[in-house]
Amino acid sequence: MAVAKSNVIREGARLLWRRQRVLWWLYGINLLLAAFGTLPMANNVGAVLNHSLAAEHLVKGFDLTFFAELAAQPSHPRQLHRSSGLIGYSLHAQPLRRRFWTLSVWEDQQSLMSFVRHVPHAKIMQVLAPHMRKTQFAQWKVTIKDIPPSWDQAKTRLS
Repeated sequence: MAVAKSNVIREGARLLWRRQRVLWWLYGINLLLAAFGTLPMANNVGAVLNHSLAAEHLVKGFDLTFFAELAAQPSHPRQLHRSSGLIGYSLHAQPLRRRFWTLSVWEDQQSLMSFVRHVPHAKIMQVLAPHMRKTQFAQWKVTIKDIPPSWDQAKTRLS
């Protein structure tokens, strides 16, 4: 019995070795299809990172919660990217605890309110409101040298 298993494994290895050209070809096709399949998401992420206050941090360390948020609401980052007056933004999420924070810097109050009142942001907030904890807001003025503001600074202002 052990000899039969040994022969099967040996014959399988020989077949694999003889057909390796086909396997490499399939690997190449899969790699190409994966690249084409991820282009739409890469474009969304690129649009977000162009204005993200946390872009450097996201490039150095992958943040799964941020990625999940992008995948779930791909039109929301596009709205941010197109919003006039946006200087930058960052997202921090603890989805299992139903806790989400956004930190954004705007040129003026009017630009911020224009973003907040328009779809898809207004609709997303309406849908998510029943699933979120109490909402808090903090606004303050910053100088150019204080951009980007830190998350610690923002969370302290919410306390």
